[in-house]
Amino acid sequence: MEAIKLLAVFLVMLILIFSFKRSLSVAFGIGCVLLAGLFQFDPREALELAVQSVLSRSTLAIVAIYYTVTFLQKMMELKGHISLAETSLLNITNNKRLSAAAAPMCVGLMPSPGAVIIGGAMVESIYGDSVNNEDKNFVTSYFRHVPEAFVPTYGAIVLACELAGVPAGEFVLYMLPMAAAVYLAGYFMVLIKLPKETGLPPKKEKLKDLRNILLALWPISAIILLVLSVHVDVYLVTIFVIILYFFVNRFKFQQIKPFFKSSFESKIIFSTIFILIFKDFALTSGAVDALPHLLARLPLPDYLIFSLVFFIGSVVAGATAVAAIGIPMAYVAMPDGGVPLLVLLSTMAFLAMQVSISHICLFLSSIFFKVEVASLIKRTIPVISVLCLIVIGYYLILA
Repeated sequence: MEAIKLLAVFLVMLILIFSFKRSLSVAFGIGCVLLAGLFQFDPREALELAVQSVLSRSTLAIVAIYYTVTFLQKMMELKGHISLAETSLLNITNNKRLSAAAAPMCVGLMPSPGAVIIGGAMVESIYGDSVNNEDKNFVTSYFRHVPEAFVPTYGAIVLACELAGVPAGEFVLYMLPMAAAVYLAGYFMVLIKLPKETGLPPKKEKLKDLRNILLALWPISAIILLVLSVHVDVYLVTIFVIILYFFVNRFKFQQIKPFFKSSFESKIIFSTIFILIFKDFALTSGAVDALPHLLARLPLPDYLIFSLVFFIGSVVAGATAVAAIGIPMAYVAMPDGGVPLLVLLSTMAFLAMQVSISHICLFLSSIFFKVEVASLIKRTIPVISVLCLIVIGYYLILA
């Protein structure tokens, strides 16, 4: 019953967003109130939980990450480095499609929600007014997340590997075909319809352009390397890189002074807060834990039941939460699951996140391109539907 209540609340939120065009803040705010009422939260405890969510380290870190990465992006735009990277990518590939996919994938190696903003700026620079904002939004959001399917710099993957007892290197090896499938599905189902020609003559000498890309994107590379090597929070690393970037490029304080205000967007902050409060309410209710028991009643094999658990659970509560709850259950039910089961469940969680209204990156990208997040989700559903079938087939081959 608890799981049904949670799914009903989520359905109401989807109707508010898709049918009534309500903002994420409104939809998730109403979702929190409904959860508190249906699960009979004590008003004082509900308020305390909401305050804890707002003031939690994870919430403050996410807000700080978005702010600092946006600040860095504005500095890079002012210095012309984003346009330099875009021009150099076009010179190397001489193909707008490949460049538009490569740009967000490169910054997607950085485990930060704010990376989608830098990727969006590069896609915007590549296509400009020749492509509508809905298409640019899909390209940015979808391809930015390709590395997140298999690169073990993301918390959900690290946690899943640890709980399943699977070495990260082995997981990455088995995930490479699926990562290729994710890229190819996005390319052939959406990106191939967009303009390819750059209008530039082919260049034989591309070493200079490669150097320009490294020069333009070294702050992103520095953030990735520092996060991997010293294991410090992304926003702290980004602050350090901002300071370094300031002195290396000889900025004047007056040049960056406006960014202290313009990098703070209240709409994004409030949406982020309500999403995280909703997640905490959903986890506290116990409904996410009850989801596997509800789906276990279906006349399906175990691998399909847990596929549904990871997909639906990730849409509602996020991939990390579902991994923490679902991986131990899955490996008790299927003790010989090994790497194939982890590939299946991790991929289902990853695909679900690309159409989840609780996925912060989706609305960050949509706000950047000034489009509704509902349009992004509608455009993504056919792609991930095909990929769900592919990963099930891949699992059956491996198993």
